[in-house]
This record gives sequence, structure tokens and C-alpha cells, in this order.
Amino acid sequence: MIGRIGVWGMGGVGKTTLIKNLNNKLISGSTSSSGRPFSIVIWVTVSKKLDEKRIQQEMAERLGLKVNSEDNVEKMAILLHQRLLKEEKFLLILDDVWEKIDLDRLGVPSHETHKGSRIILTSRSSEVCREMMVDFELKVNTTLQSESRGGGASETYPAICRGSCA
Repeated sequence: MIGRIGVWGMGGVGKTTLIKNLNNKLISGSTSSSGRPFSIVIWVTVSKKLDEKRIQQEMAERLGLKVNSEDNVEKMAILLHQRLLKEEKFLLILDDVWEKIDLDRLGVPSHETHKGSRIILTSRSSEVCREMMVDFELKVNTTLQSESRGGGASETYPAICRGSCA
């Protein structure tokens, strides 16, 4: 099963635009006849300087969690993990990732324990995707190319929704 998807390519080739279009499609519920494939879509722009607490605060805000700015990363991780487990299926989009992110430290449940949920990350580096142990890589240049480990779809949407979309 595909749980993590890496979208990578040089700056300015359209990685973020591609994922924004997907995000808008998912939020509008226009992706299938039975509605949304995910109960919630969470978008966080990571940026070059990794700030775990800011990422957690943005996730918490999207999840409707009231958090104390004084809370440390570990306490926030517990709150986020508990809240995400309440979602049937979530999609976490991490845009502009420059280095490996410890998703456990952020409080993100693994796709092994939370079946049907997905994580998409965009990066300029295929190495970052590999360090994040993505199941499916999509290289974006002027034309899309997919590189899948363990089989996979050649189109972004089916790869994201496989096993969770109606």
C-alpha cells in the first residue's frame, strides 16, 4: 500500500501547483461520486528552515485543536497523534521540504497503524524523498515522470487514493 508520496523536481517546475490543484480537488469533494476520499486534508509549508513547533501549530490549527504556545514539541506530538487517530483517513501535505522530517516526533501516526491515510511531500531533492522513505516518487520537470518502489500508478491521483478512494 502506498502511504507516503514524494513529489520532487527543480524549483519552479510546478510541484506546489500540481499538489495545490490536487488539494483543491480533494477539498471540493469532486474526486469521486461518493464524496471525499479523506476526512481531512492538512497542508503545511515547511520551508528551508525546519521549525517543528510551527509545523505542529499549523497542523493543530487545521485540526481545530486549541494548543498552548508554551507546549513543547513532545506534548504537541501527543495531542496531534491522538487527534489524527480520530480521523477516519487523513491526507497530510508537506510542501517545500528541504530535509528529513521525523514524523513520529511531530505526532503523525504511521500508515501501518492508520490505514488509508496518506502523506505527500514536495521537495527539490529526490534524496529527501528517499530519506523520508516514500513509497512512490513523482519527478516533476516539464513532463511528469513517476518512479515507484514496489509497483504503483503512473498518475498522481490514483497513487494517492489507492485503497482509500471509492
